[in-house]
Amino acid sequence: MEGPNLEAAWLGFGKSVAVAGGAAFALLSLLFHVPVWVAALRGGLLFLGLMLIVRATLWLVAAMRADTQPRERRAVPRTPGGKGG
Repeated sequence: MEGPNLEAAWLGFGKSVAVAGGAAFALLSLLFHVPVWVAALRGGLLFLGLMLIVRATLWLVAAMRADTQPRERRAVPRTPGGKGG
């Protein structure tokens, strides 16, 4: 049985931080007497930005892991006697 991996944990944590950050930023905007639509827009944009950062770091980690794994060489099929066909 396999437990949670790093990617799943990072994605879950990143989503939570993005939601909390977007909500806090929208609430902070409202405390400075900004219209509700502007506060919602700011919070939504912060949420999207943080999710973009989370996804980009996941992609970067996956790319780095793929570079460290050895690549398999595929054998070229040979025909007996050196003749094709």
